[in-house]
Amino acid sequence: MDSSGEFKLEAVDKSYVTAMLKSEYSPTDLVIKYDATPKFSGTAETDVVWQEGAKGLDDDAEGMAWCDDPVSGYKCDQQVIRIRGNGNDDPSITCHEMGHAVGLLHGGSAYPALPSEDSRLGCMIAHGYSGDLGS
Repeated sequence: MDSSGEFKLEAVDKSYVTAMLKSEYSPTDLVIKYDATPKFSGTAETDVVWQEGAKGLDDDAEGMAWCDDPVSGYKCDQQVIRIRGNGNDDPSITCHEMGHAVGLLHGGSAYPALPSEDSRLGCMIAHGYSGDLGS
């Protein structure tokens, strides 16, 4: 996890993200580590970069995740998660966007497909996020 520059997360935002990662993703195989010296290009880039800001977000989006450095096919060297900010760093939104960063999809796009509001999707439901990944 890291943030830097124009889109840097403040200390309180980092604490929200860290708490969500520990709560929801610790039971998974995901290795959670804060990178104090992140790399944004070249080899061994920081895997997930967290940002705060509205630039590039649709008006109705609280956040988004995207592959910043595709390697090939479905492989990505670095994911970026941008959260709108202004109090939107709550666990349901950060959990949802982290889910996209690790490859989780909304229900209709998943296999097997589920209704987009199915509670089994946890924080990956399409609207009215649950704060729980279900891990």
